[in-house]
Amino acid sequence: MDRNPKLSNVTQAYLNEFCKILQTMIRRMTSVPLLCSISDTFIRQMIPHHLAAIEMSRNILRYTTNLELQSIATNIISAQTKSISNMQAIQCKCRMLTNTDFERSQYMKRFEKIAQTMFAEMGSAAVTNGVNANIALSI
Repeated sequence: MDRNPKLSNVTQAYLNEFCKILQTMIRRMTSVPLLCSISDTFIRQMIPHHLAAIEMSRNILRYTTNLELQSIATNIISAQTKSISNMQAIQCKCRMLTNTDFERSQYMKRFEKIAQTMFAEMGSAAVTNGVNANIALSI
């Protein structure tokens, strides 16, 4: 995310936390080893993604005064928390499934391509001096 030296302290604080959350998500998602089960690997990769959505929503709630953004962020926290719980509930069953080396290799190639695109887009979102506009541009 580009840093503009003319950003307000509030905007800079929001963006600093956003970047920290994004980097943590990237590190956690990309450090998941390729397991025997694509389903298990996928869940292990998605949990950090959903945790980041929760943390990013909490971050915007610290700064926004926009009621619609507050509602969106609150809904994201609720939905992603439930989604994490659902993934954890089926993870044991997913561990029992196995995939061939070829299937796992194909999965990882596609995951890496999708993830790199997502990470690049999230890290290069337009930045303004208004927190409400920044989050709207990131959605």
